[in-house]
Amino acid sequence: MTAAPQSSDIHPPVTRRLLARAELSPLPISPAQRDRARALALVRTEPYDLTASLSARVFAHARETPDACALSDQDRSLSYAELATAVQSLAAALRRQGVMPAQVVAVGGRRRLEWVVAFLAIDLAQAVYLPLDADWPRQRVTEVLRQSAAALFLAMDGDPASPLGRAAADAGCACLAIPADPADPAPAIFDGPGDGAVPEGQDPRYLLYTSGSTGVPKGAVIAHRGMINHLLCKVQDLGLSRRDRVAATAPMVFDISIWQMVAGLVSGGEVVVFSEADLQTAASLARAVGHYSITILEVVPTMMRLLLEDSGGREDASPLGGLRFLLSTGEELPPATARQWHDAFPAVPIVNAYGPTECSDDVTHHRIDRPSDDLRHLPIGTPVANTALYVLVEDGTEWRASEDGEQGQLFVGGAGVGLGYLGNPEATRAAFFQDPFPTSGTGVLYRTGDAVVRTDQGMLVYLGRVDRQVKVAGVRMELGEIEATLRQYPGMKACAVTVIKSRGPMALVARETSRGGDLAERNRLVGYVCGQDLQSADLREFLAGRLPLPMVPELFVNLPELPLSVNGKIDYKRLPPPGTTMAVRRGPFEPPRGAVEEAVAGQIGRLLEAAPVGRDDSFLTLGGDSLKAMALVAGLRILGYAVTVRDILIGETPKGIADRITSGDQRPDGNGRTESLPSPSPYRPLTPQQAGVYFHWRLAPDNPYYTYQGALLMRGPLDVARLASAWDALLAENPSLLARFIDRDGTACHEYPHWMAPLPPVRDLSAAPPQERERLFRQDAFQEAGHPFDLENAPALRLRSYRMGDREHRLLLTMHEILLDGWGANVLIRRLADLYAMGDCSEIRPDMDRRKLYDDYLVWESRRLDSPALAEAGDYWRGVLSGPLPVLDLPRDRPPGDGVPIRDGGPRTDTGEAGNSAEIRPAQTGIRRSGLPSYRAAILETVLDDAVMADVRTTCSRLGCTSFVVILASYALALTYFSGTDEVIVGAPIANRDAPEEIDVAAFLLNMLPLRCPVDLEATAGDFLKRTRDTVLAGVAASHYPFGWMLKALPGLARTTERTPVFQTMVNMLTYPMAPVETADVRWQFTELDTGYTKYDLALYAQAHDEQAILLQLAYQTDLFEASTIRRILDCTVAALTAMTRNPGVTLGAIDLLSAGDQSTLAAFSQGH
Repeated sequence: MTAAPQSSDIHPPVTRRLLARAELSPLPISPAQRDRARALALVRTEPYDLTASLSARVFAHARETPDACALSDQDRSLSYAELATAVQSLAAALRRQGVMPAQVVAVGGRRRLEWVVAFLAIDLAQAVYLPLDADWPRQRVTEVLRQSAAALFLAMDGDPASPLGRAAADAGCACLAIPADPADPAPAIFDGPGDGAVPEGQDPRYLLYTSGSTGVPKGAVIAHRGMINHLLCKVQDLGLSRRDRVAATAPMVFDISIWQMVAGLVSGGEVVVFSEADLQTAASLARAVGHYSITILEVVPTMMRLLLEDSGGREDASPLGGLRFLLSTGEELPPATARQWHDAFPAVPIVNAYGPTECSDDVTHHRIDRPSDDLRHLPIGTPVANTALYVLVEDGTEWRASEDGEQGQLFVGGAGVGLGYLGNPEATRAAFFQDPFPTSGTGVLYRTGDAVVRTDQGMLVYLGRVDRQVKVAGVRMELGEIEATLRQYPGMKACAVTVIKSRGPMALVARETSRGGDLAERNRLVGYVCGQDLQSADLREFLAGRLPLPMVPELFVNLPELPLSVNGKIDYKRLPPPGTTMAVRRGPFEPPRGAVEEAVAGQIGRLLEAAPVGRDDSFLTLGGDSLKAMALVAGLRILGYAVTVRDILIGETPKGIADRITSGDQRPDGNGRTESLPSPSPYRPLTPQQAGVYFHWRLAPDNPYYTYQGALLMRGPLDVARLASAWDALLAENPSLLARFIDRDGTACHEYPHWMAPLPPVRDLSAAPPQERERLFRQDAFQEAGHPFDLENAPALRLRSYRMGDREHRLLLTMHEILLDGWGANVLIRRLADLYAMGDCSEIRPDMDRRKLYDDYLVWESRRLDSPALAEAGDYWRGVLSGPLPVLDLPRDRPPGDGVPIRDGGPRTDTGEAGNSAEIRPAQTGIRRSGLPSYRAAILETVLDDAVMADVRTTCSRLGCTSFVVILASYALALTYFSGTDEVIVGAPIANRDAPEEIDVAAFLLNMLPLRCPVDLEATAGDFLKRTRDTVLAGVAASHYPFGWMLKALPGLARTTERTPVFQTMVNMLTYPMAPVETADVRWQFTELDTGYTKYDLALYAQAHDEQAILLQLAYQTDLFEASTIRRILDCTVAALTAMTRNPGVTLGAIDLLSAGDQSTLAAFSQGH
């Protein structure tokens, strides 16, 4: 315990440093507009008693129910009697320390129930509560304590020498450890000092610091009257009673922490202070909710989404179903998240809460019913008790009333309006005004700076900030404060900080996921910097020492200069999106040299929509991947440069790629533009890829595993007749989609156009409840997916059309895989959107030049198949697949039946040294499943979050590879662990779109690469990743050699119903290069649907999930495996990836991938149990 605080001259009361109402400016509004605004105002009044103090209300419960539990944390609980005694004891200690009414008392340290005791003791002493965050930089803590002139610091950790205690000492602030000295007397709760004190309504009660635009934080002061009014409204609107347990989960420096700490006590219930460990993850939070039997929980929408993902959307699998209310605050609540919550927990209503710190926390409440599918913004609702809300529009130098449906700024009047900013008259005058509306109560009006619109139902909808104050992860901040701090960094010439909304998936074509295609948006801080030798890690470290961590940007973007407006100010609207520009460079910008480097840099810039690309800027770091590399190759070949995908991935930079380009005026063999035949026959031979699919269809025509299905989602005011015209034009440009497939004189051919496929009538599901709509749509989709195709006698394309709501239509496309691959779907949907955008039905015309693209491709492809380059590729694959091939023999959960392999060309034997023994190699044998396989599949998912992917990106940058290499290596390592082998072959689909003749063709061009991955447990993770990278690069260089031809080159290859030849699993990295399209106010996005079938034992899919994360989906044949086995393989893959990217020097054998339980299970499998 240190010396008592000194006189009020050194630590003046808060009331001395606030502007009086008379010192505020009148709101400039005409009498007529004032009357109109008052008529349109949203006002709510309640007859609350706002005079009794908070501590007196708690003491009343201590008298009535002294033994009832009032307060708990992970260590202990306090009854109401014990709480009252502790509060009075600490209040007495405050007085002995010389604390006077309206002086500031700061509190800081770890989360524990003593926070609540401290808050109530400060209230009892009629002082002003100031919470401090232990994670704040010491410099900021000292600055806040000096600004506030705090008289005392209460050390929650019981250690005045803690970092907060040392910052208090720097500020000249006395320190008192909590708990107080045990020798302090504990007065009785019935007649303790101050028990009957009646505070004035405008006495200050707490002080919270928010971000300031000048780089200096602002201290918002809240009055007793506003605090009590908000607490009583929470009790009323939530129906709080003695049976409730309220979770105190918010950081103690957030305004919502106030009601979470004490509203439950006002109602005689229990408050539970969650620990830091409880708040680490969604899973730990959910466990704590169940453990403490919480009834009232408040979270930000991001955490709500994570809780939903953790629960799997099932009420019976989560303790959250025991809640009475879930409150959402801090960020805009996406309608999709609210829908998912209602679907998962229909008995737990959501209350959307909104309010600024300056107005005693929330000023609106809104209980949310399940939102409609076409709703863009959820209402923030109507006023809390004794609050008046006005929506005004700035009109020159005055304000006017906003009419219903018109956007305006929100002004708040009433009991909750605070007292202004401590010692900051300029900021106070900018936000607080003399209230021209006599109904508001306090005589002060607060301008929130938030844009809202009032609906004709009398509710408000939040639209965002009108200034540059934002909320990120629930933390309100001024971007100007971050910029002011960032400008202090050495060598910083200019900077700008902004917020972008991130959502996923961001591809035009994406796979279906149970985590939702309409993912919640989240705010991300992005810093734009100009200067020399600016590195992201250094900038983050610099800011983290001066600002709270939520105020440190996630991403920094280096620009040669910032865009400026005509008046010389930063033009924030012209800052390039961070996902389409470059991160901070390792060194200074160096422009390309020479024509070849300039061509490469220009193509990279156009493809990735990047800022000026320097000669040393990495294509991979800028956002490139193998599919974008194909598009880059195609663009360079059009310019006449001979370049391959391997050149792009190895060269990486414009300088490196230019060095690998062998000629500036030659095309590679077979890459010249080819005209189609003048009068082509209606019969065209199939490509080798199509021929392989057609061969398998003829073997099993009733098998549905080659079905490709997707839902084209169209959001907006869709004109169905116009869509039908665009669809007809699309088919006219792509007649191969209407092909019939036949065997003609021993040659597999397709004849087109042969069939018709007009847009079908629309099935209107909009009148059904949302869940029923989705169920009916999926029922149709599964029915279509399970219906086999007759490629010879029926179209290979089937359509269904749906109206799901006023602004949502879907087109269900079900086709045989022989028609189209994922890249082709990109091309097709983009073109359909372009055709729709041409205008009304009469203006939509097909481009007949596009009709020849596929014919041109077939002629060009036939020539390439005869090229020397392809022969060399064949030699490469024959070498890869020589010798015995490893088989993926995972422990299965389904018992196979007895059987004998089915072979092509008779049994194959390998002769031993003596020449008199023969054995069937494991690679060519297998036991037949019981009966014919059904190929039915299920999927398990997981997400590689931002933190994991940061390590992946660092690894990729170091190795010069894509994230596919890291995922492939991790999956291969996991498979060898489970199969007990030291090698695995993994199939990898490749789009093969690196030539101008291929890039715009809507067809099936996909090829499969058998990537052979040996695993040496003595090798380091770094070496294993490098070897995997080299394997992928070599495979990509030979990727045009058809997989079907590889199979023909394997004599005596066994074909069984037990497993697919060569490989039994694949990894498919879905990185399609096109973003969602919006034309004519309609947003187009195509989702590849899970058909419920898979041709491989296992298939791992990876795709973007938000801008930084990756979603992994592991599909598996349910004939073979239980979900628990697949979950272990998926978790093992993630564990391998995490270990290898975080510690590239670790040997593979030293990576601990399995828990003890899993190791026991694996041992049991190996023993045949």
